Amino acid sequence: MEMPSAQREAAVASAVGRRTIHPALYLGVLAVTVGLGLAAIATFLCSLAARHMLPPLPVSGNLAFDEKIEFIRRRDGFTCEVLAVGSSMTLNNLHSGEFARAMADGERLLNVGAWAMKISDSREMLTFALERAAPRQVVMVSGPMDFYRDRDHAFVNRAKLAPMVDGNSYPWQVAKNLDVQYYWNNRMRMPALRSSTTSYESVAFDASGAVLLDIHQPDVDAIRWNQLVDCARFDKRQYKAFSELAADLRSRGIALVCAQAPLRADSIPSGQLEPLRAHWRTLADVCSAHGHRFVNVHERLELPEDCFADYSHLNVDGAARFTASLVEALAQP
Repeated sequence: MEMPSAQREAAVASAVGRRTIHPALYLGVLAVTVGLGLAAIATFLCSLAARHMLPPLPVSGNLAFDEKIEFIRRRDGFTCEVLAVGSSMTLNNLHSGEFARAMADGERLLNVGAWAMKISDSREMLTFALERAAPRQVVMVSGPMDFYRDRDHAFVNRAKLAPMVDGNSYPWQVAKNLDVQYYWNNRMRMPALRSSTTSYESVAFDASGAVLLDIHQPDVDAIRWNQLVDCARFDKRQYKAFSELAADLRSRGIALVCAQAPLRADSIPSGQLEPLRAHWRTLADVCSAHGHRFVNVHERLELPEDCFADYSHLNVDGAARFTASLVEALAQP
């Protein structure tokens, strides 16, 4: 039996009404779901922050570098009279208290060293810092590994770092760099890394930004302890970056001190000694050409093995002795 016309029109109207309600309802449910998800993420991050478990913003893929950027953001930016740049050679081997003896009263030392930084990374970091500060001196503690050919990507992206350091809204930076998996994976390790210097990965910065390692025999990592210098891995691009760094500092009227910290004697195979000395001569020549200083503390100070945390990183005792020797050398003409 055919449906009466009036009933047909009512059914069509009802169906149309249902179709127009469903998209609105769907969007409402979606909005509530997204809102609850964002609220859960915000609660999670706030909980980590309250317990000092929130990792630094993931801007580089290098946790120590990202933590150092957080350190700089919390202090007075890059403002200092002496700026220390470089890899973990600078981060761990330059003793802030000992180096203060080479500074005038009231001068500030800022150590922006971080793990795994190549010379090209330090060059970019220095350029970024000098856009915001004017130190009278730059100090770099280098090691052979800083000149190795290990990777092609750079840690330092100045465009990404600028909003982090220049006072932009921190919650907005968290939202822009949101990586929940990263925060979850690193949350448990952050309290220990920020409070203890007994780990090679420690980010327990002192007032200047240095980390002085409290790692002694027999509690050393055997793999790290037995690493060897390999001059075959030197990269011409890193020497080019070092030359550019030295020339830039000269053009700005800023003095550079580049120092080689002591290496474990057993870490230099007999066949590597001459190429390593050639490497040091290259650094000395570049520094001399631009009116800077290269100080090879490896050749002026013999440290016992209990001053090392591994083949190239010094522990707190070794860092104090190395830096004291560096300061003594700088006091000489």
